[in-house]
Amino acid sequence: MYRRYMAWLDKLSPTKRRFINVILVVMVGVSFAYMFLTYIIPYIVNNSSFATISTTEAIAFVAVMVTVVVTTINLIIASMNKRYSSKKQLTLSVSVQNSKVIITSTIENKGTGRITPKSFYLFINSGNKVDKEGYTEYEFPNILKHECGDFDCSLAKKCKAARVEKIPDELLGEKFKNSVCICRILSHIAADSVNFIDPGEVFSEDAIFELQPGVYRVILLGISVEADCMCAHKIFVVEEEQR
Repeated sequence: MYRRYMAWLDKLSPTKRRFINVILVVMVGVSFAYMFLTYIIPYIVNNSSFATISTTEAIAFVAVMVTVVVTTINLIIASMNKRYSSKKQLTLSVSVQNSKVIITSTIENKGTGRITPKSFYLFINSGNKVDKEGYTEYEFPNILKHECGDFDCSLAKKCKAARVEKIPDELLGEKFKNSVCICRILSHIAADSVNFIDPGEVFSEDAIFELQPGVYRVILLGISVEADCMCAHKIFVVEEEQR
């Protein structure tokens, strides 16, 4: 019976499973209240040994009962969330052929819960060359920075609020406003083409760009309905063509 019930739950959408979660919690709470009012309180009132307990002992007894109920409810919620948690893996593959760059974006569902994709973006930035003492490094705009107390980065918050067609200037800053900044909306692995990603499924999409010689960073940013944002990034080099 239990296996049939869990198999039936597996076929439901995340929204329906959350609704069933709420029903289970309400049922546990109502059952405890009924048992407490119907059996426990009359037993305490009619039992002489309970009639002599102090107020402190009575409060402690009620506190223990409430703790048991709250723990049971939390265990139900935790077990359901663990069973249907979505473990996502984003990967980026970059292939450079002279000035042409092929970027493959992949999302894989490695969990037991269904993923409902919303939007996926590719962001490409050129790096600024900075000469240090004895070496040279390349700097990129910090467009994935997190504000204190926020779960999502600044870029993800803007992507969740509305469809983004370019990297916002306030995230680039004055230092990188004239650098190469590309925003590509991926449609084949997002809600435009994919309604949901079941456990074990893998979706990918290719994009090709022609870039000038330099050092670049590509970021794959994914927004899903039921989870926080996810991202992957990779740095690649486009070299000058040999004549």
